[in-house]
Order: sequence, then structure tokens, then C-alpha cells
Amino acid sequence: PSRGLGDVYKRQAAKLAKQKVLDKFYPNYKEMAVAQRVKIDQIVAQKYGGMINKIAMKSVKVVKKKEIEKVRTARDKSDA
Repeated sequence: PSRGLGDVYKRQAAKLAKQKVLDKFYPNYKEMAVAQRVKIDQIVAQKYGGMINKIAMKSVKVVKKKEIEKVRTARDKSDA
């Protein structure tokens, strides 16, 4: 059964929030080896989990708004 779009928006917001934290505290994260990234993911989840959740909850509205706009634009293009 479908869980609804709310969960999708929450996951997207959490992903964006985690990326913001990674960009701030680990700027060269993308160039690191997979093993290093796994280790940093664990550290980030433990150390900054609360911050990530807080940022994610604030940005759910923005994510939802952008997604709705994206869908509207896609529909307009397909109708034209």
C-alpha cells in the first residue's frame, strides 16, 4: 500500500538537510573513498542527527512547493 506523498517529501527534505550538513562540515565528501563516506555517514547520523531532523522539518514545505511546481510545469509542457 502507498504511504502517501508526505513521506516522500520528508525523505527528500532529510536528504537535502544531510547534504547541507555534509557540505558544511565535510566539503570534500564526494571525492572520498566509499569506506570513508560510510564512516562519515555514521558520524554525521550520530553527531548531527538532531540538526538534520530540525532542518528537514523546516524544509518539508519548501520541498513540497518545489515538487508541486515541477509537476505543474511538466503537465503544462505535456498539454502544449
